[in-house]
This record gives sequence, C-alpha cells and structure tokens, in this order.
Amino acid sequence: MIVILVFRNNLWKTYDSGFMEVFHRAYTHNETDSIKVIENLEREFQCCGVDGASDYLNINRTIPKACYPNQSSIFYPYYQGCAEAVTIWIWNELPIIAGVLGSILFIELFGIIASLVLGVAISHSSSAHLLATSHSLQSEYEDSD
Repeated sequence: MIVILVFRNNLWKTYDSGFMEVFHRAYTHNETDSIKVIENLEREFQCCGVDGASDYLNINRTIPKACYPNQSSIFYPYYQGCAEAVTIWIWNELPIIAGVLGSILFIELFGIIASLVLGVAISHSSSAHLLATSHSLQSEYEDSD
C-alpha cells in the first residue's frame, strides 16, 4: 500500500503507456476482440480513448459511438480518457482492495504461525514420549540388576 503511494506517478506512467500501446496495436492491426474490450470499457466508465477523444483522431480513426453519451454522436464525446477513469475507479476502490488483500495476508500469516506451533508441539510431544520410554526402559534395566 505504501509502495503504491510512493511510486504512484511511476505506476501511472507505466499504466498509461501500456494502455496506449494496447490501444494503438488494437486499432492499427484491426484486432476486433481488443477493440470490443476498449469500447466496452468506454461505455462502462464513460470515457474515450486512452487520454481522450484526440487519441482516435491521432491515428486517423473516427471516434466510436461508445465515446458518446447514449451512443449518439449528436453529443460531444466524453472528455475523460479511459486511463484516467480506470485509475480514479481503482483509487476510489483502494480501501476495499487493501482490506481484501490485508485479510488474505492475515489468514496466510495465521496459517504459517499455526503450522509452526503445531510442528513444535508434535516435536515436543514425540521427544517427551521418547524420553519417558527411555526412562522406563532404564529403570527396568536398573531393577533387573
């Protein structure tokens, strides 16, 4: 969590450039599955392109209907890019994400500690049993003398 806060600018640049790469590859190679995912993302988050509608104009494509409110080009396209929209959503959901990850971490740590305690208990139990057995054998040996 702290790492995310410290390196959020670097994370943003990496995420934005990766998203831009996927966007360009999808539209320059006409990858229909990727284009469908991008358009679904635009509808869901009410955004357009990676950094805005100009991303489509920069690659000589028309702005898709997914970029418009009500999927109608009589309106202006969404001004916010999808990289920013998704980042804001993640940032808003971060407490929930951190809570879930923290819970999983706690359960994992509890499991490790419990298994170590169990292993030590079994080890001591076996040692005590062996020690008791050796003492009884030793006392039987001494009694027979």
